Amino acid sequence: MTCKLIAETAFTHEGDLDYLLEQIRIAKSVDVDYIKFQVLIDIDSVYSDSTDIYRDMKSKMLSPENWIYAMSFAQKIGLKTLVLPIDYKALELAINTEYTDAIEIHSICLNDVLFLNQINNSETKKMIVLGVGGRTNTDIDFCINYLNSDNLLLMSGFQSFPTQKKDANLGKIKSLRNSYDYPVGYADHTPWDEDDSLMVLTSLALGVDYLEKHITLIKGEDRADYYSAVSKKEFLNLRKHIAFYQLIYGNDKLDLLSHKEITYKNRERKIIALNDIKKGELFSCSNIGYSVVDKITSIEQKDFNTILSKKAKLDIKKGDIISHYHYKI
Repeated sequence: MTCKLIAETAFTHEGDLDYLLEQIRIAKSVDVDYIKFQVLIDIDSVYSDSTDIYRDMKSKMLSPENWIYAMSFAQKIGLKTLVLPIDYKALELAINTEYTDAIEIHSICLNDVLFLNQINNSETKKMIVLGVGGRTNTDIDFCINYLNSDNLLLMSGFQSFPTQKKDANLGKIKSLRNSYDYPVGYADHTPWDEDDSLMVLTSLALGVDYLEKHITLIKGEDRADYYSAVSKKEFLNLRKHIAFYQLIYGNDKLDLLSHKEITYKNRERKIIALNDIKKGELFSCSNIGYSVVDKITSIEQKDFNTILSKKAKLDIKKGDIISHYHYKI
């Protein structure tokens, strides 16, 4: 069982390229797999200029050139890049630049046919992440069937900041895994000042392949999207949680036993002679049974009925373990 870690920068950079680059450096220092960027280029196509959010978002934008620089920098230091485009021009940038490894379709765009057409027409081979928080099976099915790609990741997570535990609905991770043959991720938005360890460990136990958290330079600092953002220390703890879970999860193949499991299995009760058995004597429930003995045998517990009524090939002493060479097949 493996789980990749995604650090989401969101708009915490507030339009400051140097701040964003430091987010990237911290993500690398804590061994994150992906760094995620929310990219907004054509604000007029998304928000009305008469709204407060237009003015707020415009002040936090980076230029396309700055985004290319940030993405290339992230790749240069060994991170994979995940871009969540907010508008069509941002999607075009994400598709066309070599510095994007994966593209996320935000939940609010999941069935936006124009958005999906742009991805299909590009014939991109990049991983497509579907933000499925707050979406029904019908919505998800439409998107999957519409896209000309099988390189998909379903990203669960309640799209509210911060997420209260009662609203997390982690059970949907299990539903996604049971319903779709694609990797599943979980975007955790636990408030920055609350312990997220149970949320993380529960999502891992439910089988998530990707875990996403917002990253900030100083946890709790009043910046954009800071409500669920954590800093370097918490990302290091996340890595410990993932490593711990992978350690205790171990191997899920029942027929593949570890050395210690084999040793434990060998302690099972084995078939032995209950009394002295003469050569030619038939095995029966009166002369063979089970006991714990410190020896290895070539037959299994379940072979008991197979041995019954067979003849002993040689004399067997009471307490001896029964093996294949003791009876005629």
